[in-house]
Amino acid sequence: IVLGTSLVVQPFAGLVGEASAAAPRLLINREPAGTVGRLRNGFRFELSVDEGQNWRDVFHESDCDSGCRELARELGWESDLDALIQAKGSSVTIERAPWIVVPP
Repeated sequence: IVLGTSLVVQPFAGLVGEASAAAPRLLINREPAGTVGRLRNGFRFELSVDEGQNWRDVFHESDCDSGCRELARELGWESDLDALIQAKGSSVTIERAPWIVVPP
């Protein structure tokens, strides 16, 4: 997940292309950035899904706060996000996702 950046300044901009080829990538930003035409192995969300040119990249046009809130809502994590915001940096207990296995 990449948030609120122009993806112009290296070395940070290059990290987008370092993600595993199988990893989904999400850009939450006010405008598209870091696309394949401007950045090696950049985002491909402007290319055709139907033609197999984009199989993993998504662009969500919004400011970071709104985009993160919408993502949390879609994942069913909005109450957890609200708890973290309310805590303002102090300790808060969030229930682990059921698919997370903690080794004994």
